[in-house]
Amino acid sequence: MAVIFASDTTNTPYFIPEFKTQYVINILFDDKQTLLVGTRNGYYTFSIRKSEKGNMDYSIMQPINELKGTFVNQIYKDHQSNIWISTANSGVFKTKNNQIIENISIANGLPAADILGTFQDREGNYWFGTTDGVSKLISFENYSFSYENKPVPGYHLVARDRRNRLWLWDGANLYCAIRNKNQ
Repeated sequence: MAVIFASDTTNTPYFIPEFKTQYVINILFDDKQTLLVGTRNGYYTFSIRKSEKGNMDYSIMQPINELKGTFVNQIYKDHQSNIWISTANSGVFKTKNNQIIENISIANGLPAADILGTFQDREGNYWFGTTDGVSKLISFENYSFSYENKPVPGYHLVARDRRNRLWLWDGANLYCAIRNKNQ
């Protein structure tokens, strides 16, 4: 991993040696401009305190003990600025200020422990792409995981466009779900 300093004529990279042996899966900036880093070996925060060409003062932390050594598939920021950390074997973690608020896993309804991605739609529903299908969370008070009352195998990427169509990718096929206007 590297930070690139831009100047008038060239870009100068500054390599971050702490990540040299890490396999970085996902990166995302939070609202405080801290870089959130998901790796095969856990969840990290990277904060730059001071930077100038050739010199950088930064800190790297693993702020959530429960995620040390965990394979992180995705880091996602929802509409309320919560950070969701999708993992390969422990479900998905909803966090705020580096504190776990919720852990959603097989124990409370997900069809698989391997969460490939998280997405929040315009209505506030959460969608989780798992190795065994897509799950939809309608409410935190009453977990409800379904997509048209059937498991849909293999979906792991979910997005909604401006026309309110839901797009699903299963690794081989792209599907578009158009919302019925009568609903």
